[in-house]
Amino acid sequence: MPKVAVRAEPRKSQEPFAFLILILLAALPYLNSLANSFVYDDRPQILENPYVHSFRYLGRIFGSTVWSFEH
Repeated sequence: MPKVAVRAEPRKSQEPFAFLILILLAALPYLNSLANSFVYDDRPQILENPYVHSFRYLGRIFGSTVWSFEH
């Protein structure tokens, strides 16, 4: 009878560790941006935009243009 290769499954305890490593590797290239300041239109788009400060504008965010908060 031929031998059948059985593929070993990773232990369940290793899966959260592998997931954490993947998250850290994905975030690593962006870590240096945390020390930078705002540029160009960041200030009006983030700090002065009421849409990003309240959940009541959630419907408008997905149904309007990026500058629609300015009337």
